[in-house]
Amino acid sequence: MLLAENKMKPEEIKQLIKEAVRQEVNFSSRKLADTPTDDLMVTPRGYVNLNGDFADRPISSVATLGQQYFATDLNYPVFRGTASWFSASGSIVGA
Repeated sequence: MLLAENKMKPEEIKQLIKEAVRQEVNFSSRKLADTPTDDLMVTPRGYVNLNGDFADRPISSVATLGQQYFATDLNYPVFRGTASWFSASGSIVGA
């Protein structure tokens, strides 16, 4: 019924809606600058590649689920689980 009243094709209506949305929310199809510098981030991008002795790994309140840490004294990566650190084989390495 709406199409009969305004005599516009469905494609034209869709295009008008898209243009109106783009103007209202400043939408772009790709983000040009969506990565802030490490100084402005809550968690720096470098946390993924941390390494050092196993005793120096991030504490549980800072470590995120699935976070990787390369233990140089063990010579293999460990991953943060829900309650402890695991090796790649799934063995519990430490709490």
